[in-house]
Parts: sequence; C-alpha cells; structure tokens
Amino acid sequence: MRKCSSPDLWTVISADPKLSAYAAEPDFVEKVKQLQANPQLVDIHLQDKRIMALMGKLMGVDIRAADDHDRARANEPPPQKKPDPPKPAEPVKPDLTKLSDAEAEALEPKEQAQRYKELGNAAYKNKNFAEAIRLYDLASEKDDTDMSFLTNRAAVQFEQGFYDQCVGDCEKAIQVGRSNMADYKLVARAYERIGNAKAKVGDLAGAIEAYDRSLVESHNDKVYKTKQDLVKKKKLQDEQNYVDPAKAAEEKEKGNELFKAGDFPTALKHYSEAIKRNPKDHVLYSNRAACYTKLMDFASGMKDVEKCLELEPKFAKAYSRKGAIQVFLKEYHKAMETYKVGLALEPDNQELKDGLAGVIAKINDSNSDGKPDQQRLQRAMADPEIQAILHDPVMSQVLQEMQQNPQASQKHMRDPTIMAKIQKLIAAGVLQMK
Repeated sequence: MRKCSSPDLWTVISADPKLSAYAAEPDFVEKVKQLQANPQLVDIHLQDKRIMALMGKLMGVDIRAADDHDRARANEPPPQKKPDPPKPAEPVKPDLTKLSDAEAEALEPKEQAQRYKELGNAAYKNKNFAEAIRLYDLASEKDDTDMSFLTNRAAVQFEQGFYDQCVGDCEKAIQVGRSNMADYKLVARAYERIGNAKAKVGDLAGAIEAYDRSLVESHNDKVYKTKQDLVKKKKLQDEQNYVDPAKAAEEKEKGNELFKAGDFPTALKHYSEAIKRNPKDHVLYSNRAACYTKLMDFASGMKDVEKCLELEPKFAKAYSRKGAIQVFLKEYHKAMETYKVGLALEPDNQELKDGLAGVIAKINDSNSDGKPDQQRLQRAMADPEIQAILHDPVMSQVLQEMQQNPQASQKHMRDPTIMAKIQKLIAAGVLQMK
C-alpha cells in the first residue's frame, strides 16, 4: 500500500469527483493522513466505504456499484415501528341511577344494594343529602339484612340536624343488626351515633347511656373519652341546676337548731345539703367544720375550714375554728399562728383572744414538767416548717450552743429571726426551756 504514502495522493483525490466530495469531511481527511503516515492501518479503515473507494481508485478497481448499493440502502427510510396494540378498557361499574330496569335486573339484589350504597356515600360526601337518603332507601329495599344502610342514613340525618330521626334510624339499624348477626363494631357504632345525637339535644343522661352500650359492644378509646367528658359536664350541670339559695337557708337553719341541741350527725346532714344548694356560701363550710370537730373528724373539719377561707379569707370565725382543730391535734405552734392571723383581721375578737391565751397556756404547761409529749412531738416532726428549721445550718449551730451553754440563748434571742424560730420550736414541743 505504498500508494497511500504517495505525495500525489491528494492530487488523485481531488481529480475524482466522488473522492473530492469526501475531502470536505474532516474525519475522512484525518483517516487519509493516518494512512499516509502508516499505510499498515488500511485494514482498520476498510469498513469505511470512503476509504474502500479510495483504495479502489489507487488499485484501479471499480467498486462504485457496491458503494451505490450501500448509498441506496442508506437512503431508504427506516422501518416503521408497529404501534402497540390498544390496552383493553377497564370495566366501568354500572351506575344504577342511569341504567334501564332490564340492565339493573342483571345484578343480584345484594349487588344492587351495595351499588346504591356506594352512590349514596358519594352523594353524602358532596353534601347532596336528599339524594343520599334516596339512594340509601333504595339499598334497604334491595337488601333489608344490612344495617349499614340505616346507619349511613342516620349519619345524613345527623348532618342535617334531624337528631330524632337519626336516633330512630340507629335504633332500627340495631334491630336489623341483632337479627342478622351483624358485627359488634357496627352495633357499637350505631349506639355511638345515638349518643352523639342525644348530646346535641342536651339529653346528657341519654347520651351517656348510649355510649355505655356502645362500649359494651366494642371498646373504643374515643367513645370512652367522649363519655367521660360528658359525665363531668353532666355532674357540673346537675350541681348548677340544684343550686337554690332559699332552700340552702332553710337547711342551714335546721342544722343550727340541731347543732344547739347536740345532734351533731343530723346537723351535719343538713349543713351538707345546704352546701349542695349554695356551694358559694362560706358560712356553711364553717358551720359544718364545727360539726366535724364535735364528731372528732378533724381532717374533714380542716378541709371545710380551708374551703371557707378560700371563699372568704377575712372571715374571723373560720380562724377561730381552725385554731381549735389545731389545738385538738396538739399542733400548738400552728394554732398560735392561726389565732394571730385572725386577730390581725379583728383585734377585738374575744374568741380569738381566748384561743390564743389558751394555746399559750398549754404550751407553758407542757414545758413545765420537762416531759415531752410524744404524740405532739411526732406531729411536730412531720411538719415541713419544723423540719426546715431543724435542717437550717445556722439553727443547728445555735441549738448546739444552747445545749452546751444555756446562757448563750440570751445572745441568740436578741436576733428577731432566730428568736421567732426558737419560739416556734418551743411551741411545737421540739425544744424545752428550763
């Protein structure tokens, strides 16, 4: 293939019309240059018809026919891809509202009923309530064993505010369900819907009963919570409806007469009834606290006193009764504080003055014999305020000094804060002064 390296190669190419046309193609020019540099590369480029045409020219062989054949094939249009066969259309559910009677009869009655139900559900979602009820009625006509058609119709009645009709449909649905062994959850849902409708019209007792029946059929956390919230609401409503200040005053007067007669248990009942009739009257709690105190139920008495003071913090009588309970409990340090608070409100209140004097006397008497009262000491040690004093590092040091050197107490008593804490410990019976 020496001719490939001939310096006249481009003259040959230029003289041939077909080859000269190839000379305008850059990749052909590049391949010719490679052959000029290394004729042995010809085997690599023989697959290129342009190079084959060049070789034929150099060797005096006419390969035009083959080249024209290739060109003809190259000019043929590409084969057309056959179109994919059309996919079969998905079956369309029949719309019974648009089918003829003959076409509708092609379906079984239960199938027709379910189709009517589907159409009713679609109408319900679109808030076309009249159409939804019509379709649910058609479903029930075709299949009177399925309670869901009635509960669905009840849902439509509920949305329209026809709560009595909703309850009626649900009650019918439950009968149908019981007769046809319906799932418990479907029956429970019907009772839940009854509860919702009764709650809307203010029948809270009826609603609670319906929710209870729903929960018996099938437990549902949402229904349970709704029921619990309704129970609280009903209790509050009942209490509010029961309030009658006039009747409360009558019960209070009966309680006062019985208290004076010494019939404390019966007086307690009348005071309790008076509180139900007028729970905002602070005096009633104070009176009942006096009954509890006489009956030695100090915990209940203290609870009533605290409620009284919550309603009326300036009611001096309550401080007197609170102090009396604390004296009975041998919480002398607390009683002394209570009487002082009451006297700050009414300095001339003789009952409070007597109470304070009495508790101071008891404190002095308990300290005079030098024998600690174990019951009193036990109650004092359970008092968070006494515990805080005893765990105070400063007070611990003071108490230690007083034990080692009683004369040191005089120095500490000059400090108002320390003196108040020491007095509280003495009143509580934790510390005794000799």
